[in-house]
Amino acid sequence: MKPLDTIRLQNIALSYQQSAALFAAIELGGFTAIAQGATTIPTMAARLDLAPHQVDRLTTVLTAMELLHKDGAAYANAPDVEADIEQSRLCNA
Repeated sequence: MKPLDTIRLQNIALSYQQSAALFAAIELGGFTAIAQGATTIPTMAARLDLAPHQVDRLTTVLTAMELLHKDGAAYANAPDVEADIEQSRLCNA
């Protein structure tokens, strides 16, 4: 019998965490806020009506997932995220 490992369970848990972060950013309007110029934690927090530490946690996760890119204190959407936002704008126009 081969030794047990928890890799499969860890991958499932990580997938859930990543999905939750993605859905939170979408529901809160985080990607749209960045696309419209709220690119720092203070400006995002004000725009989204969240505490700065909450935005910091979310942007840290999204950056680790490579959905955001960070340059100094400024964040930008990844190209595929930006394209999806633009496509959504066109569909909702």
